[in-house]
Formats: sequence, structure tokens, C-alpha cells
Amino acid sequence: MLGERSVQVSQKLERAQREKEAEAEARRRLEAELAEIEAAEAAKARAAAAAKADYTRQLEHQIQQRRHGRAISEFNKVQEKESADRAEAAYQATLRSQLARTESQMSKYGPS
Repeated sequence: MLGERSVQVSQKLERAQREKEAEAEARRRLEAELAEIEAAEAAKARAAAAAKADYTRQLEHQIQQRRHGRAISEFNKVQEKESADRAEAAYQATLRSQLARTESQMSKYGPS
């Protein structure tokens, strides 16, 4: 009876050991799966951050281009206005010169 009890205890210990090994293996598998999931989530987060940074750079570039375009447009407007003002001034000077010449010519003939 003592031998039989010893065999039962031995079998129970072996079963317990196998159960512990199976639990440990299951735990290792779960931890490996969790590590894979965490790595995938970290990669997704890095990709999202990179996409956001790229989008931000694109927006900043567009804003800079628009500002530059507006500055060029404003500069061109100022240049066109100054050119028109110079042309108007030259035209007025020509008119004054012609008027003075005409008045000079008319003064030669005396008062009318």
C-alpha cells in the first residue's frame, strides 16, 4: 500500500510539474504575442507621428509659398503704381512744356 501511495504521489507530482510547464509555456506564448502587438502598435504610432510631421511640414511650406506670393504680388503692385506715377509725371511735364511753348509762341503775336 505504501508503494501504491508512493506511485500516486509521484504521478501527482509529475502531473503538477507538467501543468506548471504548460502554464509557463502558455504564459511565454502570451507574452510573445503581447510583445508583437506592442511592437506593431509602436510602429503604427511612429508612422502616424511621421505622417503628422510630414503633413505639418507641407502646410508650413504652403503657408510660406502663399506669403511669398503675396509679397511678390504686393511688390509688383507698388512697382506698377510707381511706374504709372512716373509716366503721369512725365506726361504732365510734357504738357506743361508744350503749354509754355505755346504761350511763348502766342506772346510773340501780342495780346489779342
